[in-house]
Amino acid sequence: GVSFWNIYNMVGMMTVVIATLCTFMMATHIRRVKWEIDMRNEAIDLARKEVSQSKEELSEQKTFLQTVIDSLPALIGYWNKNLNNVFSNHYYLEFFGNKLKSIQGHHMRTILGAQVYEANLPFIERVLKGEPQVFEREIRDARGNPKFFLANYIPDIRNGEAFGFFVIAMDITQLKQLENERRDYQASLAAASKMSSLGEMAGGIAHEINNPLTIIHGNVRSLKKKLKSEKLSPENISNWELQLSKIESTVNRIAKIIQGLRSLSRNADGDPMENVPISQI
Repeated sequence: GVSFWNIYNMVGMMTVVIATLCTFMMATHIRRVKWEIDMRNEAIDLARKEVSQSKEELSEQKTFLQTVIDSLPALIGYWNKNLNNVFSNHYYLEFFGNKLKSIQGHHMRTILGAQVYEANLPFIERVLKGEPQVFEREIRDARGNPKFFLANYIPDIRNGEAFGFFVIAMDITQLKQLENERRDYQASLAAASKMSSLGEMAGGIAHEINNPLTIIHGNVRSLKKKLKSEKLSPENISNWELQLSKIESTVNRIAKIIQGLRSLSRNADGDPMENVPISQI
């Protein structure tokens, strides 16, 4: 049979083998768990870096967009359905004189003033119903200078409910000034055209009237000579001379009018300047 020591040695060896296997399996499991933890930590670190990078990129984009929006010569903002400001660019503060450190949270009536707010109220009511609005409005800035804006109200409708509206009001003051200058220029061109037509007409009238006046004037002078040469009573001569003098005076007055029409019709741009008493003018 098998001796006791042989059995004891076999059990001992089996115990050692089993312990060795258990230790190896435990070590392998620990290494695997550690590897998984390391991989998980690396994934977490990578995710944190990506999140941090995304936050930085979003922050940079937000700063860039804010800079662009602040640099535009327009009132840009968002107002909720209670007409409290949620977002606005820096132009709002500049235009209204930095009365507030921030427009955010303030009611539109507080920012625009009662008069402009009441004028805009019909457009506000319609945009909150989902209808985009475009209109012109004159607003005075903090210094009291009138400025003209082309306002766009863009509704923010989600699932059929109005959450608020966007405001983009472009400063069109210079365009208005150019439009007024263009209108004035067109009016001056129309006036110049009328004066040109009047000048042409005056020239024609002067030409048509001047010929018969010359004939009348010549006949009057001829009659005066005949009266002096013929023998008439002093009384008749005096009467004839008086009547002829009146005709001649009237002809001279008409001739002056014709001369004035001719002066009006001619181009005097090249005439030299001269001193004229204001009383004469």
